[in-house]
Amino acid sequence: MKKTTTSTAVIKCNDATMNLPNILTLFRVLGSFVFLYYSAIEEWQIAFIIFGLSALTDLVDGALARLLKQRTRLGAILDPMADKLLMFFSFMTLTASGYLPIYLTTLVVARDLFITLGLRYLISQKAEIKYEPTFLSKTTTCFQITTVFIALMTTQTMYPGWQPHRSPIVKNSLTLFVMMSVVFTALTFVQYFKIGLTILHETRARQRAL
Repeated sequence: MKKTTTSTAVIKCNDATMNLPNILTLFRVLGSFVFLYYSAIEEWQIAFIIFGLSALTDLVDGALARLLKQRTRLGAILDPMADKLLMFFSFMTLTASGYLPIYLTTLVVARDLFITLGLRYLISQKAEIKYEPTFLSKTTTCFQITTVFIALMTTQTMYPGWQPHRSPIVKNSLTLFVMMSVVFTALTFVQYFKIGLTILHETRARQRAL
């Protein structure tokens, strides 16, 4: 969300809804619930594979949408939904099983909830919003995804030749990325709060001038 009160349109969207990128994105949405099931019953090997496939599919469907010029309104809705579902389920199940600290998950969920409620409030105030992730937000997402990936690595105990849960490098890396995720998630919390206030003040100033 940038400091702006310009048009709400971010990209041009085709009218067609079901195309290959959207089908892949829909599979990611469904895959998030499959991930939730297997992680909830602590079948971490399968959950790890599903997470990896979802991450790969995320890259593929985004690239296809750009290359084939098949960006649609449906895709604009499904893509962030798939991302948020997978990350939410990942943080919740990994925290419930003791692989991630509860303070990180609480902060991540609180920030996303704050952004969602903030956007709804701004829309109710007839604010003109152009939503684009900031550089800080993209960096935060990278740290969060990497944190989840490393945490999932520590769940892998069934392979004799691969025991990442015993590796000091993996454990230290997880500690580092947890801390970085906390810092950057908190920073984006503050950043979006300031951006939201700016948009709200500009909206009210514009309405008073009418």
